[in-house]
Formats: sequence, C-alpha cells, structure tokens
Amino acid sequence: MTKRRLQQKFLWLKQGCKPKTSSRRHQSTWEPLPAETDSPRVETEVTEHSPTNTPQQDSEEKVTPIQVDLSSEERQLLELGPKFALTRRVDETLMSSVRVEIAACAYRLRWVEFLKQTASCSTLYQHLRQDCQFRERPFAKAPPINNVEMEDSLKQLNNFVIELFQRAKVPFNLTPTEAKGLKLLKNRRSELHISVSDKGGEFVVMKRDDQKNLTTHHIDSTGVYQFLPPTRKQNGVLKPISTPTPTSYHRQIKSMTTLLEKNCNKLWSDICDKRQLGSDVKEYFKVHTTQLPAMYVLIKTHKFNISAITENSDLSRICK
Repeated sequence: MTKRRLQQKFLWLKQGCKPKTSSRRHQSTWEPLPAETDSPRVETEVTEHSPTNTPQQDSEEKVTPIQVDLSSEERQLLELGPKFALTRRVDETLMSSVRVEIAACAYRLRWVEFLKQTASCSTLYQHLRQDCQFRERPFAKAPPINNVEMEDSLKQLNNFVIELFQRAKVPFNLTPTEAKGLKLLKNRRSELHISVSDKGGEFVVMKRDDQKNLTTHHIDSTGVYQFLPPTRKQNGVLKPISTPTPTSYHRQIKSMTTLLEKNCNKLWSDICDKRQLGSDVKEYFKVHTTQLPAMYVLIKTHKFNISAITENSDLSRICK
C-alpha cells in the first residue's frame, strides 16, 4: 500500500490536484488545488525533469555498424545489448555443473561441521596450514563425520535440486524476429567481427578484414611491439621460416612461453638462495603452465561521428 500511496501523491503533484478522502479507507476523489499554494514549485520540478529522462534512455544506441549492412532482424537482435544472455537449456552439461556445485557445497559443510567438533582453528585453510606449510597446495578430502541428520539433509537437498532442474521448462527468451537475426548472424560468422566499443558499451560490427587491418595498423604505428617470426634450426642455427603456418606460430608461442617460465623460475631461485628462504618456499612459488596475455583492440565510437563514415572512408584515421 505504501507504493500505491506514493504513486497517488506523485499524480497529485503532477496534475495540480489534492485528494479528497471519502469515508472508505484508501479511496479518494480528486479536486483542483487552490490558486494560492506552495506546490507550484514542486510541480514545475516534476514537469521539467520527468519528460527529459525518457528520451535519453530510449535514444541510446546499442549497436554501431561500421561499413557493414545489417538487416532489420540482425539489428533488432543486437539492440538487446552485450549484457543480454540467452536462456540456458537444461542439458547434460548444465546438470553436471549443478552436481559439481552441490558436491562442493556438501564438502564445505562437512568441513565446517568437522572443525566445530574437533579442530582448534576456525577455518579449513588454517587447519591445513598447521600441517603442510609450503609443502604442497592446501587440499584435503572431506572428513568423516558422524552427523546423520546433516548427511540426510544433504541427500534431500541433492534430490530436490536435481529433480527441480529435471522438471524445469525454460522458455526461449527471443522473439521469432530476433531468433531469425541470430541465425543470420551465425551464417555471417566468417564475414563479420562483432566486439564491444571502448567506454560506450555497445556492439561494434565491422568486417573481419577491416578489423585485422586496424589491428595491424595499431601495432605498426605505436612502435611498442616487435614481430618475432617463427624460426627453426638448420645446421644448429635458428633461421626464420619463409612461409609460416598456424602450427609454426603455435610452436613459436609455446617456445617463448617456456623460455619466460625458465627465466622467471631462475630469477626466483636466485632470490630464495640469496635470502635463504628454503627449498619449500622456492618450490611453492615457482610458475607452471603459463599462458601469454592476448591483445585485443576496442573501437572508440565516442570519438567520431558514425554517420560521417562512408564506404570509401579511411578507417585507420577515424577508428582509433
């Protein structure tokens, strides 16, 4: 009822009327306000600000095509914005992830119950650190507990959640027009590059070749990056490969990653030896299975006028 009364008060201020309460509760009729009243100031504030907020929210574009023609169906789908997500189907992959989360929940609850009964420390991490300081990463199996009521509750929870997911019927959250647009965009996957703008947050759609050319131009113009061509050994000498393939690039990335890991671990070992930190600390903080960071380029759509771009426009000067 509080929300309803606030809405009535807002309508009263907007229309310049005051409620005339009848005998019944929460029922009222409306009559005009007198000429001498303090409410015109409030009324002008409402009438000035309320109409200007709605057009600004509706005018925000959520898709920016650059030298690309989009159908009405494709544009309608992309207008949903990058934060929109399709409803997930209840398949075996989802059920497996649900079972894993339930098992993880049961694992934590068993440890909490075990620590309440036996251990002197309050958390599992502190309990493990007392026994294995820097010898290995802290992990332990679920402890044996004799709480029959808790185990029965966990079993009931598992059965309830699994049965709930199996009976669930998730509706498709796309209209027929949007579903058609999704199908059209999937068919143009090899042609179009869809990303998110920098600071704007809307979709940016352009051709894949244009995206590659812009990325190459950015790398060449900054002077920060250096190209390392794939190499191979010939007679004990490293020579660049004349016609590199994706496999040769993958080998080059793998070899550079291994080299970086080796240098980092050597530097850390030297620091440990100099500071006399011990072999346990040395082995615990060594790096393994490193992945090199990937570079991506975002278009700053807020710095240029999209309507001024034509088919012959130089994107390297406009899209920065």
